[in-house]
Amino acid sequence: MRFRGLLVLGGFALTMGVSHQAMGAACPAVDNGAMDDDGLANGIITISNGGAADTFGTPTDTTGWACGGLTFLVKAGATLTIPQDLTNTGFVGKLIADEVLVEPGGVISSDGLGCAGGTNAANGSGLDGSAECAVSATGAGASADPAQGGAYGGISGANTGRYGPAMAPELWGSGGAGFGGAGDNGGAGGGVVSLELLTGVGRLINNGVIRANGVAGANNGGGGSGGSVYVNALIAQGAGTFEAKGGAGGGTG
Repeated sequence: MRFRGLLVLGGFALTMGVSHQAMGAACPAVDNGAMDDDGLANGIITISNGGAADTFGTPTDTTGWACGGLTFLVKAGATLTIPQDLTNTGFVGKLIADEVLVEPGGVISSDGLGCAGGTNAANGSGLDGSAECAVSATGAGASADPAQGGAYGGISGANTGRYGPAMAPELWGSGGAGFGGAGDNGGAGGGVVSLELLTGVGRLINNGVIRANGVAGANNGGGGSGGSVYVNALIAQGAGTFEAKGGAGGGTG
């Protein structure tokens, strides 16, 4: 069975057990070590409010972080940040694990970690033909009156630069445009949260929020587009939400 959906200005897809990426870069989380806040060697990486640094390092390749055999538990009030490497094609935030559990009030986020917004009167950055962020590329907000927001899975006002697949969205959101005055800056696009849960129990239970939202424009700048949330799991459960929303335009942006 396969489910899919598309949020305006960004992308979300949930795929049930399709294809397996067997490789990956070394997992930065260590049971009862780095990133684990529970003090136990129990196969669970616990992310808690006020615990250790709750963010992965910058991606080192296109295959994601290989954390097979581990469960990631994001506790209420905690945020697990999923970083990106915008200088290399396909170096997105992808976690390969056995299980991800997000409690109510817990967050997995890549908000504002996509392509940059424009400053002052500059255009935002979108995706070029190599799927790298570049000023004025596809989806970028153009500096106009009003300043355009970034686009991705849906249009953003006059910006119709849509891109990317609906079935497997793993692309960065585009940046909104600046407007003209000092501080009239466009918001950055959302990053990518990609979860591959196909080994062990292969389960996502999301009772919190998993998101890759764009950032609002400052003053009269345009908002950044939402990024991507992509889940490939054997089991998906929970009453939580998935977000890939565009940021609001500032003022007339």
